[in-house]
Amino acid sequence: MPLRMLRYYTDIRFAGHAGHIRQFLIYIGSDRLNMQAGIDEPGLLDYRYGLVDMHRVNCADLLVQDNPDALVLAVLCDFGDRRPQEVVTYIVRRLQELLGTDERRFRDYMTMLEVLSENRDLWAQVEEAEHMLTEIDIERLPSFTIGFKRGEARGEARDGRPAWTRCSKNGCIPTGEFSCQPPVAGFQRIGSNVVRPL
Repeated sequence: MPLRMLRYYTDIRFAGHAGHIRQFLIYIGSDRLNMQAGIDEPGLLDYRYGLVDMHRVNCADLLVQDNPDALVLAVLCDFGDRRPQEVVTYIVRRLQELLGTDERRFRDYMTMLEVLSENRDLWAQVEEAEHMLTEIDIERLPSFTIGFKRGEARGEARDGRPAWTRCSKNGCIPTGEFSCQPPVAGFQRIGSNVVRPL
């Protein structure tokens, strides 16, 4: 990493930036930070940059900001004595409050939160926070769409047809995963787990 950081430094200089450059590497990995903060070659090169280990940053500093980027990064920080579920739920609710009706941005930030939460093994807490938000249409979250498409692909792999087409003239034939809406008008809904075709 030190060589890559040095390359970034030289790229900035070659791009024409003549002012003072102060570089920082923000470490978000799941493993313990053990990388160098520069290159020291006596008599040849003494290059340094700052290292910020997100595991050691107090999450309270980011949670108090009204900034979605800061909130999402807070999932990587030190929760101190706070329970992980409380912190994650607060982040998700705050994102919803800050982004209001901008569903696209909310989905983007939820995707970032889902990805970053894996570095802290907080996937279950993020999933729980998503379930607790009754005002959010869960079907609009990226993870729901991805899961739905994967389920469709698995169904099509079995017999080459989209899963929702597995109905006969007389009604639905359960596929083992879900049933589909009967094709004939006037049929009663079959069970409570019927999935309507898209």
